[in-house]
Amino acid sequence: MDGIPQLPPVTQQLFDAFWNLTNIPLHPLDWQRFYCFVRACHYRRQKKLLDGGFFRLLLSHGVSEERAKYLDDIFRHCYNVLGEPIPLVAISVNAAKVRSASMRQGSGSNNSTQ
Repeated sequence: MDGIPQLPPVTQQLFDAFWNLTNIPLHPLDWQRFYCFVRACHYRRQKKLLDGGFFRLLLSHGVSEERAKYLDDIFRHCYNVLGEPIPLVAISVNAAKVRSASMRQGSGSNNSTQ
């Protein structure tokens, strides 16, 4: 097992904001700080946290193994979801609705001036 991962300063600051203010059970604001931390890790490509690094980081902060496993699973799930591309059907359906709405608005304004 590798050591406890060192986080870049900004990511460490977000982790500290999450962990130092966390209540058990987690409050909605705790989850908000957690998701902010996950997004920052994904943005900064902190992949070292995916293979047990986040779990070890939590253990080093006195979190029980059960709780650390739970949060590590959620961390990996969230991190991986952020890496998934948006399905093309979601993009194309939304784009089609926007085009359709703008065409209706455009034709409606032309009718009112005629």
